[in-house]
Amino acid sequence: MPSAAYEKLRERAWKAWQPWEESTMPRVTVGISACSLSVGAGETLAVIRSEVQRLGLEVRIMEVGDIGFCWAEPVVGVAHPGEPFVLYGPVAPEIAARFVADILVARLPRRDVALGTMGKGTVEGISPLSDQPWMRHQRRLVMKNFGIIGPGNLDHYVAKGGYWSFDKALFEMKPAQVIDEVKASNLRGRGGAVFPTGTKWGFMTNAPAPKYLAVNGEEGDPGAFTDKGIVENDPHMLLEGALISAYAMGCTKTFIHIRAEYFLAVERLRRAVRELEEAGLVGHHILGSEFSHEIEVEATGHAYICGEETALMESVEGKRGAPRPRPPFPAQYGIFGRPTNVNNVKTISYVPAVLRMGADAFLKLGTQNASGTAMLSLSGHINKRGIAEIPVGLNLKTVIEDVAGGVRNGKKAKALQCGGPLGGLMAATEMDMIAEFQAMTAKSSPLGSGG
Repeated sequence: MPSAAYEKLRERAWKAWQPWEESTMPRVTVGISACSLSVGAGETLAVIRSEVQRLGLEVRIMEVGDIGFCWAEPVVGVAHPGEPFVLYGPVAPEIAARFVADILVARLPRRDVALGTMGKGTVEGISPLSDQPWMRHQRRLVMKNFGIIGPGNLDHYVAKGGYWSFDKALFEMKPAQVIDEVKASNLRGRGGAVFPTGTKWGFMTNAPAPKYLAVNGEEGDPGAFTDKGIVENDPHMLLEGALISAYAMGCTKTFIHIRAEYFLAVERLRRAVRELEEAGLVGHHILGSEFSHEIEVEATGHAYICGEETALMESVEGKRGAPRPRPPFPAQYGIFGRPTNVNNVKTISYVPAVLRMGADAFLKLGTQNASGTAMLSLSGHINKRGIAEIPVGLNLKTVIEDVAGGVRNGKKAKALQCGGPLGGLMAATEMDMIAEFQAMTAKSSPLGSGG
């Protein structure tokens, strides 16, 4: 059962979310991210707001995160009362005024820019997003709130079930039980090393306090941008995972290392941390428990080497990012000489899902070697560039032909590059295989961090 403190938090959140969820007037969302801003989403949002005001329309407008469709940005969602959201894209600034007139005034369907419907109900002539080839194979655990809620808005996140897993860990599970559940889920590191997460946490259990959690958001591999996507579009998913992880290992402080040039991600992450502090989810005696914790965001200059965990620790300490000799290992001697666990942004962001759905259900999503889902950064000569989340073990040809929309101009793929600079090239003749960490590593083209 949720704690009384969490129930109070959820009650407050629902009061903030209910006017949007149960609105009797049309609702409009515009996805704002670094990806969408680069193609004019900020201007599209400004034009829509201006036109709604000029025409005197009663419309609710909300800035949401990027749903992952970089190929279709700017993406705008519209829901008329009693109907599901219809996502449209690209809605460029130059067509935004006509879009408002057609969709909100004349109630024209604009099927020419319709991507699909989202939610309960149907709209004639527009099929559900879940039926589209690029979404049909996806299973969104970490991305479940992308494009739906205000990024970094605590009330929105809690209203959609956020921090339930943390409350469960805090009041229904002992730290060792949390670690056992993560071990049972076979969650592996998503930063490229694929080391069993629960095992790595176990190295910290007998370490002396104070001890730290370091979250690695350096993401230096060219072609990798899923960590940035999480922090930009749903930072509370990462923060909830960090709090659960810290509780399990007995960490008193979390350092989140992220590139300073990810300006929107840093801004939204810091705002989310402030909201946690104001709500009592960070600080002393969280939710009335004995657990106390502090979170610090370290926005640092980009250096590829800082993706290596000991170089990251040097950077957090304010030194030049350079690897330390090992041993001692971070669990023995980490940040400022204290025992430290270092995990990737994606790895930590999966932890709430593991506790929410249970280890067995998480296991069923993947393969024998790796459970759950994998977030992919899709780029190159394909039709649908962006971020996708697939069950581990989906056929690689399906990823390229359906999820990524196939090769541009109807051409055939010649090769696939995965895993950044440490990865390799896979010939087209080898692509009829599963997208899975060990299987792809055996082909000398590891899935790695998903680039």
